[in-house]
Amino acid sequence: MTVLVTNADNTATNTLLVGTTAVQTLTNSLASSAQTLVVGTTNMTVQVVSQDLSVTNNYVVAVTQLGSPVSTDASLSYLAVTPGTLSPVFATGTTNYAVTNTYAGTPVTVTVTNTFTLATNVLYLNGAAQATNVGSLAVASLPLGVGSTNVIDVQVTAQDGLTVSNYYVTVTRLGSTNALLSGLSLSPGALSQTFNSGTTSYTATNTYPATNVTVTAISADGTAALALSFNTGSTYGILLTNSVPSVTNTMSLASPANTLAVRVVSQDLSQTNVYMVNELLQPSQTVPHLTNSVSGNNLMLSWPADHLGYHLLVQTNNLNKGVSGNTSDWGPVPGTASVTATNIAIIKTGVTNEYYKLTYP
Repeated sequence: MTVLVTNADNTATNTLLVGTTAVQTLTNSLASSAQTLVVGTTNMTVQVVSQDLSVTNNYVVAVTQLGSPVSTDASLSYLAVTPGTLSPVFATGTTNYAVTNTYAGTPVTVTVTNTFTLATNVLYLNGAAQATNVGSLAVASLPLGVGSTNVIDVQVTAQDGLTVSNYYVTVTRLGSTNALLSGLSLSPGALSQTFNSGTTSYTATNTYPATNVTVTAISADGTAALALSFNTGSTYGILLTNSVPSVTNTMSLASPANTLAVRVVSQDLSQTNVYMVNELLQPSQTVPHLTNSVSGNNLMLSWPADHLGYHLLVQTNNLNKGVSGNTSDWGPVPGTASVTATNIAIIKTGVTNEYYKLTYP
């Protein structure tokens, strides 16, 4: 502020005091320099002395300097939840919103800005304080659960410390729709082709004595549910843990073929994928030994159980020359690929020798 005085006699002199401190000699009819006052009441004194110095008069003005007004504004000028869109569109005077947030494994961020910068705010999630700031606030990685039980509360307190507003956002987080595998492997054994999430049908081959197999499935989204069917069609009785091998003793392969199916169900239950593996169990590749016995008019031939899948052949031509090395001289004994023993009727035809052998496949 400035002070302007006019003397009744322009020969008098004037001194300006702020409080008890002389700060300036005033020139008649000219304003003083600007004076900065503290908040509160300050005495401004103009001391006037006559030309002959015999008379002094003090003119005192009590000046009250008010402080800045204390704000009662407890509103927001901005509110956003990402990913997601507020419903209704944000408006300062609207305090209740809803957001549907599709699960994508990404963190949820809440960003707010107070209308008055000296207001304070606290962000709560389901009643638990998450962050406090003055002015603007951005909070990421909120631990939202699947469903509609996520309530975000932004509590704004005005500068006066008394005025409070609450902005509520109910976030419905949808479950994941991902029902894909990112990995599938067998042990022992290997898939016939490199695994691909979009390919759901595979083959694999094991050989005796590797009859027990484990399956390891890795879901692309860790929230998906995994289950295994082993030669049980659409009955998935074996629960799988993501990235953990299945229990060995429930997976004993049978010859010649087995069907393994891994079912993947998305978190929101809307998507299901089934990855099929046709697991072939080859018979032992060791040289088999045929055992024979005769009972009445029947010749019984048998071979080891781990050679199930071998074909029994009988020589049909050139018997008088012994065992033939010509494949055209041999023919299959029907039904022997699925058994390990067979009975053959003995018919007297004058032939003195008959020859049998096993072959695979």
